[in-house]
Amino acid sequence: MPIEIHCNHCGKLVRAPDDAAGKHGKCPTCHQTVYVPTPSDQLDALKLEPIDNDFVRKQKQQQHETSQLAAKVLRDREGLGPEKPGDRAERLSAAEKAAAAAAQRAPAQPASASEVLNWVVRYAAAVAEGRLSEAEQLESGIRGNMRLAEDAIQRLLVDEIPPAALAKIPRPVLVGIYKKLRETR
Repeated sequence: MPIEIHCNHCGKLVRAPDDAAGKHGKCPTCHQTVYVPTPSDQLDALKLEPIDNDFVRKQKQQQHETSQLAAKVLRDREGLGPEKPGDRAERLSAAEKAAAAAAQRAPAQPASASEVLNWVVRYAAAVAEGRLSEAEQLESGIRGNMRLAEDAIQRLLVDEIPPAALAKIPRPVLVGIYKKLRETR
């Protein structure tokens, strides 16, 4: 029984003999090369190995051990030692207390626009360097003087040469930091 295919180039029906299966031939109409596939009833089934349940179990166990070791290394690096029940709650309450204390230590009302400019510069540097508690403290002072802060931000974004504290921060990052500061009023 001949193998029937359609030419990839001209779309005409091509009939090829059974012995042409798996080979390339020429289309009689357009003379382009056409691949003649092997019919599915002539293909040998691939024998697949059964799933090795021991291998899957060992792999899951190794992944679990890896995650435990990574957590232990991170805790050791932070100097926290092994975790005990209740440690997470204690850390969270300590973080909440630190945030409340930082809010109470907010900068006083400035006497001039230059102070607000200094806060805005220090805020961007603190955010870029990941010093978020310092940034939160500065943000509360900036929020109390948003009109002066808007002017300072505008001057910083217009200046071609940024202050030294902001020189290493890419301009798009700096714009994003100030945009976020303006949005969270």
